[in-house]
Amino acid sequence: GGAAWIVRAARLMAFAVALWPGWCRCIKIYLLSPNIIKNVKYGPNGRNYLDVYLPRDVEEGQKAPVVVLLTGGAWMIGYKAWCFQVGRALARFGYLVVTPDYRNYPQATVEGMVLDVHTAK
Repeated sequence: GGAAWIVRAARLMAFAVALWPGWCRCIKIYLLSPNIIKNVKYGPNGRNYLDVYLPRDVEEGQKAPVVVLLTGGAWMIGYKAWCFQVGRALARFGYLVVTPDYRNYPQATVEGMVLDVHTAK
């Protein structure tokens, strides 16, 4: 009935509060890490930015395998930083990781999204 939404809202808030310490740590690492080069512009569209995760224990000028990591989001809600933990983990194993952002719906159709990812190469 009428009070059911209050119970659901309280549960959602409790869930968010429980996750908050972990999210704060993740946000801090993402924003302050010197091994993540953030927001490199790669194309003309508004969301054409990518992040680069530098590999650990690879000296400057030395080659490293590259992984291009795309986030999902049902074509509507993806964002490049969502996969930052995977990017960090791969970088720890010596991979250079690139996470391009791309336009979501309704900013672009699927063809526009594919074009954005292709442009990021």
